[in-house]
Amino acid sequence: MFRATPHGVLSFHMRLVKQNGTSSIVVDNVGPLFSVLHCKDSTKWSACKVKALAPAELARRRQEAGAPAAPPSIGLVRSGPIDTLVAHAAKHAFVGMTTPDMTRLMRDLGMIFASAAVRPTREFDVLRTLLEHLFPAMPSDQIEGIMQKRGKPRREQHVTALAEKDALQVTGDLLDEGDRKEARDTVAKTSRSTTAQSTSGSSSASSGSTTKKKALPSLEKGSHCFTIKQVSRLIPKVKGCRAWPGDAYTKRWRVSYPKPSPHAGSSKCFAGDLSEQAAILFCIDWVWKTHLHFNPGEQCPWDVPDWRNVH
Repeated sequence: MFRATPHGVLSFHMRLVKQNGTSSIVVDNVGPLFSVLHCKDSTKWSACKVKALAPAELARRRQEAGAPAAPPSIGLVRSGPIDTLVAHAAKHAFVGMTTPDMTRLMRDLGMIFASAAVRPTREFDVLRTLLEHLFPAMPSDQIEGIMQKRGKPRREQHVTALAEKDALQVTGDLLDEGDRKEARDTVAKTSRSTTAQSTSGSSSASSGSTTKKKALPSLEKGSHCFTIKQVSRLIPKVKGCRAWPGDAYTKRWRVSYPKPSPHAGSSKCFAGDLSEQAAILFCIDWVWKTHLHFNPGEQCPWDVPDWRNVH
């Protein structure tokens, strides 16, 4: 598979060859080499990561396995677990799918909501709802990690690769003048940021190691519920950072942080065994982790209990 979109998959025809207990995938020279496939039923599709084998490497492996010689061809070996197509896409934050695409997927998966008012509509709310539905036992920090894959700008994902071993000097001739200048500026900016964060983190570690965190003030309900004022004094004092409860239907606390990424908030529903206080602690923990990620020289003043242990 070379390229996948919600409309189809550009595929490269290969076939499975089994000889003397050794399996390999080789180029299928019968018929057209490329074709576009349309996924009409995602339950019948699977996906996994593979590693390409050069003809010489494939020939060496065949020889070691005692298989007869064959014409030179490219081989593939599996380098990861096989998942259903939906699970594989979910672990990569459904990159390439728009919010309407993910909304249609919720419908196709038969996800039912109590009313239209509680059905998620925003991009990252829809993504979180899908992940929690597909992986009900997955810890929240892993879900957060997956969600950040969708919010990370594509250029930043490749800056490190450009910076390593003067790769930009090697690839620079292949870029247009404007792209080459933009790439150099991006690498230089990222390098300065990394150096600054490293220096700040080191000084913070040495000076902050003696700073004792304060016990989190006890959260007590008022006449009927926890208040925004109670929670707001426990989160970072940053403009745009806030926490608030959902409506009577959602039974959820939400938190937002003004970071430079589309993924600027999180939430936790309280129902069943999960108490409202646990949902609030989840939001406090999340927003402080996010704040410290963008401000490595600071420190959370509170000793926040693990929300999983609060009932």
